[in-house]
Amino acid sequence: MDGRCTSLTLQWPGKFRGNPCHGPMYGLILDWYQEHKGPRHVGLQSCYWQGKKKPRNSVCEFLTDTGKHVFQYEGKKITLERGQESLSLTTTGSDTTVFRKMKDDVQRFHAIKSQNHTFVYTVQDYKWVKPTKGIIKRALDTVSLDYSIAEEIINDVQEFLDNAEYYKQKHVPYRRRYLFHGPTGTGKTSFATALAGYLNRDICVISLGDRTLTDDVLRRLVDDAPRDAVILIENVDAAIDNVADTNLTFRGLLNVADGVGLSDGRIIVLTTSKLDRVDKTLIDSGRIDHHQLFDYATKFQVEQMDRNFHRQQNFRIFRNFHRQYTDEQVQQFLQAIFQHSENPQISPAQIQNLFIAYKHRPSEVIAGVPSLFE
Repeated sequence: MDGRCTSLTLQWPGKFRGNPCHGPMYGLILDWYQEHKGPRHVGLQSCYWQGKKKPRNSVCEFLTDTGKHVFQYEGKKITLERGQESLSLTTTGSDTTVFRKMKDDVQRFHAIKSQNHTFVYTVQDYKWVKPTKGIIKRALDTVSLDYSIAEEIINDVQEFLDNAEYYKQKHVPYRRRYLFHGPTGTGKTSFATALAGYLNRDICVISLGDRTLTDDVLRRLVDDAPRDAVILIENVDAAIDNVADTNLTFRGLLNVADGVGLSDGRIIVLTTSKLDRVDKTLIDSGRIDHHQLFDYATKFQVEQMDRNFHRQQNFRIFRNFHRQYTDEQVQQFLQAIFQHSENPQISPAQIQNLFIAYKHRPSEVIAGVPSLFE
């Protein structure tokens, strides 16, 4: 040794698949650092990407600010330097042990974190992109459905997953396809996401309203989706309406519904808010295993939502005055909505938005009922 100080640096690119957004490892390191070391300075990063035919999209998130950040790890001084499109970690010496241990800690941290999260994959430049951060798993009972709908779907999925050997023995394609249909705002997408979380799976979302889709792109997306992920194909009716204006053909949709090229155990959920516009060839002939209507809110649903939002809570009104939300108020709220019709055609999403609007004064929520009918 000649006495000179040596250093070891690891670097990650900030671009991912050609887009000026952080790549997977870039984001994992920053997420771990922010959670454990608490940077003093954070910045709002906007990521933009432009597909060949896609409109400009953006995602914003708070990340450790650009520049140098120094912290201690395993008795070593580590310098994290974040540039606009790069990330580096530097320490003295040439022993890589500290970085190997850090890598294990980062992976362990994200593995534990992922247990309580669902990752929603989206399409970017015709490929799947996994977000750096997942969404907290949503409990099934937080999606207000009428009576036993959730139970029926869960039982159907579980029966399918528990009988893989039966499908194999009978030489039957091992896949399950669901069609969720009903008016906008009735919980189709929310329940599909909650279902994925219940099954400890991620979810891949494709909107057939995207006019840049082609048969090949759609087929490749379905083929390339992570093996255990639920595939959510939204707006089937939009695809039918737009077939004349796109390179996506009706045959391409049928191939997906037929499960051409699907891996074993695949679960696909299709949604539509306009079932009457969907060609019966797509939803009949054994292409869909389970049809489920998600309808406007019933009295049962509204009551459950009201109690879920307001149960056993003392609400703070005008900062320092508290009042208990009572059963009598629940019944008054139901009467205000259903006094003129047993089916006022109000979606659960509208009810939820009303509760949120009156979150600081729930005892006054009845005053907002007329806005539901405007």
